[in-house]
Amino acid sequence: MLKKILIVEDHIGVAENLADLIDFMGYEPCAIASNYDDAIEKFLHHEPDLTILDINLKGSFNGVEVAEFIRKGSSKPFIFYSACQEEGLLKKAHATEPFAIITKLQGLDYLEATINGAIGAGSPTTELV
Repeated sequence: MLKKILIVEDHIGVAENLADLIDFMGYEPCAIASNYDDAIEKFLHHEPDLTILDINLKGSFNGVEVAEFIRKGSSKPFIFYSACQEEGLLKKAHATEPFAIITKLQGLDYLEATINGAIGAGSPTTELV
């Protein structure tokens, strides 16, 4: 059975590129969510093995709050993949104990290696900024 990965990203082009990468890697991009409510609903419905989160989302809640929800009820790993450079928000993201925090400037090759590590490890251990 394929490992399922949930994508939480409010820019559809970026989300579709991530879904293509995940599919190419041999995993299942089980859903794309663009806001907090959609992310929580899809996380509960699909029970993904990994979640990839953008920190900045449109709406009242951000990716950090999605991560806090995941961390409270699950041991499944998540990765922040974001262009966010706000120091305060990055500190909040780090406090959620993600498997990794990757900037979008680092590129998809870096993300691909991190996804493979997270799927294999299954626990938060690394910060890559």
